[in-house]
Amino acid sequence: MTGILFALEIPYKRDFETEVFIPASIASLTAYFTSVLTLGAETIFPNSLPIMFIPSNPMHVTYLIHAFFLGILAAFVALVFMEFFERTKTINRKLAGRFSMLYVAIIAGLILGVMGLVYPEVLGLG
Repeated sequence: MTGILFALEIPYKRDFETEVFIPASIASLTAYFTSVLTLGAETIFPNSLPIMFIPSNPMHVTYLIHAFFLGILAAFVALVFMEFFERTKTINRKLAGRFSMLYVAIIAGLILGVMGLVYPEVLGLG
């Protein structure tokens, strides 16, 4: 289902069309069942789930406590991430008001280039 939503998000970035969700879901499920019937249900990646996800074994309380604190940490990281982008947007508006957008783009490209020298992962896939 997440694959369907992702596939619909690309062409409809601005306005998500609800009319295409049901046909896309039917097409996706048909493709999946056809794939399973012709190729088999073997997974691409090996199944290496931890013991806690196997239904025959009870889940320990320590896993729940761990998940609880991990959720709190993830929420904190998300808040910091959102604040970072809000401040970046504010800085961009201030720079756009003082300088031409050409200069702002050149500065941003230089910053990204220097970051790419140290961390090539920030340059993306292309």
